[in-house]
Amino acid sequence: MSRIESYARMKIKRSIISGAIPTIPLSLDHTDGSWLSTDIYEGELFLNIPDKRLFTRTGSTILEISAGKFRVSQTDPSLIDDLSHNYTLGYLWYNNLTEALFILVDPTANNAIWFRISSHEIDASQIISGKISLERLPSGALERRYYYTGLELTPELFNLTTLEVQTGDVVQINNINNENNLRAWVVINDELLDQSLGFTDFVSFIYWSSIIDIPLELLIKRSPIIISNVTLDSTYNYIICNSSSDIEVILPSVTTIKKIIIKNISPSLVTVKCFGSETIDLIETEYILEQYDRMELISNNLNWEL
Repeated sequence: MSRIESYARMKIKRSIISGAIPTIPLSLDHTDGSWLSTDIYEGELFLNIPDKRLFTRTGSTILEISAGKFRVSQTDPSLIDDLSHNYTLGYLWYNNLTEALFILVDPTANNAIWFRISSHEIDASQIISGKISLERLPSGALERRYYYTGLELTPELFNLTTLEVQTGDVVQINNINNENNLRAWVVINDELLDQSLGFTDFVSFIYWSSIIDIPLELLIKRSPIIISNVTLDSTYNYIICNSSSDIEVILPSVTTIKKIIIKNISPSLVTVKCFGSETIDLIETEYILEQYDRMELISNNLNWEL
């Protein structure tokens, strides 16, 4: 193992073309078509592997950091890769399997110190100072998941503040005694944490149009509480009934939705009827007789299967 005193993260570009040197982009957003594969931003590294040359950029100047004092290997440097093996101060070591780059900061015999300056992974605990540009962070790097353990059913009632969540974070109920346990929302406006407008359902936040072969179990769209007779459409596929009296639920057409679940949390009777001439296992009407029972229906595009 190499002895690494600290850790940094840099963007490094590589070239396998002998003689290649980095260039400066003509435009920052490179939307004009002028972007080159050799273009680098300020502070980035450019590694010419066959020539063993390393460059960086300061302002409008391209600087060569190392020429010749460079090794390409399939392993990381170790404690014994030291002055006795002709590794001198400032020597660079590149692992072309992990794409990690090291620089020798102390060549002491049998106790060499190599500083890792580039890698696909980063040990954040080793960063004790410095700044990271937000624009350089990968998408989603700042997003968090907040677990709510109370009994309120919707996030605007959770008494959240921006000390707990911000825009882009996920809020999820984590309480088996909560009727909405495991339901999640995305914060879309952290200035409206006390309003429903500040959140959107986690499932509806995902662009399902870009996903194929979607498991039906993932597409849960829970309805508002049903307290009276209702004719359903394809908006929701998880229906909660809680009426003080018997009610009637008319299903949407089997051609508009693939799966629907109806749960009755009241002691009242729920009568489930089909749309038009469609049936549930050849029967036009079914019933949910007991409190907390549920009915799960699957469409075969002709009728419902229970």
